[in-house]
Amino acid sequence: MPVPPPNTPTSPASPQSAPPRVPAADPVDTAWRIYGVLSEATGRMDGKASFALSVETAALAGAVALDRRTSGFSPAGGLSAGLYWCGIAMLALAAVLAAAVVFPRMARRELTSASLDDHIYFGHLRTWRDADLRERLRLGDPMPGLSRQLIAMSRVLWRKHQLVQWSLGTALVGTFLAALTVLVG
Repeated sequence: MPVPPPNTPTSPASPQSAPPRVPAADPVDTAWRIYGVLSEATGRMDGKASFALSVETAALAGAVALDRRTSGFSPAGGLSAGLYWCGIAMLALAAVLAAAVVFPRMARRELTSASLDDHIYFGHLRTWRDADLRERLRLGDPMPGLSRQLIAMSRVLWRKHQLVQWSLGTALVGTFLAALTVLVG
């Protein structure tokens, strides 16, 4: 059986065949749907970070309550004290990481140049005049600004996801170390 030349379609049963690429019915609508999904995911990630911050703050307060000045417990020194203070430091770091997720970020340096052409991001919208924005919305193509915003939102969401992971992992280690202090101590 002869082999087809390169760049020719193969039979549908062949593992080498790819489904035909069909253009989206309305790319702008597709982009807005993605925008909505990213907005919802950002809200959910902020909720996870808020929950993590609450739990980590409670764990930190509980670990601090183990301090001899408040509970009569005193890490004897050496390994026990080292574990205790490492646990406290890890829990504090975890809380800072969780807080960093929900802390507002706005790129002020890029605002002046990007805002002249972008009408998707609220930070840019605030610099527009009413008549200019109406004209842009009536005649302009939203795809350049919308695609930039989708990429920016995805980067922010990815970073938030990483920070929540690091926060929870750090909190688990910190809680373990603080709890180990009681057993060693």
